[in-house]
Amino acid sequence: MGNTSIKVAVVVPQGFLSYPEAYGGGIVRAYKVYTHQIVRNLFNVEFYFYDTSLTKYPFSIINNLKALSRQKDILAIVAPWESYFNIFPALIFGLFRRMPVIVIFNAVPLLGEVGSNVKSWTNALRAIPAKCIHGKRVCVLKASLRNFWILTLLRTIKFLNHRTFAIAITPGVAQTLADIGIRVENIYPGNGIDPVNTAESSVKLWESCYVASPLHVDKGIIDVLAIWRLVTQRHPSAKLLLIGRISDYPKEQITALIERYGLKNNTQLLASEKGIPRAFILKILTACRTFLYPTRKDVWPLVIGEALSAGVPVVTYNLPDIEYAYGWCPAVRLVNTGDIVRASKELLNLLNDKTAPQIARHCAQKTTWRRTALLEAKAILTSVAKYYNIFGTESRH
Repeated sequence: MGNTSIKVAVVVPQGFLSYPEAYGGGIVRAYKVYTHQIVRNLFNVEFYFYDTSLTKYPFSIINNLKALSRQKDILAIVAPWESYFNIFPALIFGLFRRMPVIVIFNAVPLLGEVGSNVKSWTNALRAIPAKCIHGKRVCVLKASLRNFWILTLLRTIKFLNHRTFAIAITPGVAQTLADIGIRVENIYPGNGIDPVNTAESSVKLWESCYVASPLHVDKGIIDVLAIWRLVTQRHPSAKLLLIGRISDYPKEQITALIERYGLKNNTQLLASEKGIPRAFILKILTACRTFLYPTRKDVWPLVIGEALSAGVPVVTYNLPDIEYAYGWCPAVRLVNTGDIVRASKELLNLLNDKTAPQIARHCAQKTTWRRTALLEAKAILTSVAKYYNIFGTESRH
C-alpha cells in the first residue's frame, strides 16, 4: 500500500525520535506507533516538536504555528500522549487551523489522585496533600498547579467536544474520560510487545528484575523491596536488579531504603536522571529469571510485555487495567495490591517453575505493534471522517 494524501501533524517533545525513553512509557508507545510502517503507509506524518523547557516552550509553540500556517494539506492534529505539555499545543494548533484534534490517552492525566470523580478542580486540590510523599509546601503547590492545568485541559477538550476526539488504550481510561464527558474510543490491544532476542544471554544473573520510569512509590519501589526481603528469607543468595529513571524520589533515598531493609548484598541499583536506554533494558531482561513489578498506579505497562517476550514470567498487582491487558496470560501472576506475602510466594513459585519461560514467550507472540498501530490508524481515520462529515473541508480555511 502506498502513501495516501492524508497528512497529519503529530505533536511531540524534542528528543522524541532520538531518545523517547527520557519521557517514559507514553512517549515510547507513541514512538512505536507513529514510526511504524503501517502508520507511514496510511498517513503522511509530520512531526511538530515543542521544547519542554518552560522558558522555551511558548516560543516553540509560536514557531510551530508559523510552520503549520505554511502547510495547507494537513487534515488533523494528533497528540499521542496525555501530558498537558503535549495536549495544550495540539489544541492551540487545532483551533488555529480549525481542524480535528485527536488525543491518545495512555492514562487519565490525574495520576489517580481523584479518578473518575472529577467534578471541579477544587476536588483535585483537596486530594493532593495526602498524596504528597514529603509533605513539603512546594510539593503540594506543584501538584496543585499541575492538577489545575490538567483539569483545565480536560474541560477544554470537553468544551471543544465537537472538534476533539479521544482514543484510550484501556476500558478503565475510557470510562473515566466518559464520566468526565469526553467522547472516547477504546482500542485493543492498546500496546504492542517488542520481540526480544532471548539468545542474548543464556546465563541468568539475577533471580528477579524491576524496571520503572520513574523509580517512585507509585510505581512500587517500596513494595518491591518489602517483597524482596521476604524472598531472601527463603532464598538468601537471591539477587534483585532495580532499573529506572530517577525523578522526584532521589537515588540516595532508594539506596537508604535498600540498606534499611537489609538488602545491600541482595540488590543492585542501575538508575539515572535520563533513564536507561530501552535496548539495554531488553538485553538485561534476558538475564533475569523473573520480573517483579508491584506498581500501584499504572495502565498498560510496556515493560511487562517486554519481560514476557524475553521469556521472563511476571508478578504484579491486580490493578484493573493491568488485569485487562495481561490477566489472560498464565505467566503473569496477579496478587492483591499491597499483599507482599502473596507476591513473595508467587515469585518463589515462578523461580521453581521450569515451564513459565516458554509460557511467557507464547503470551508475548499474541500482541504486536503492527496490530496496535493499525488499530490506532483506523481510529484516527474514523475520527477525521466524522469531523469532516460534520463540518466539511471548508472549515479549515
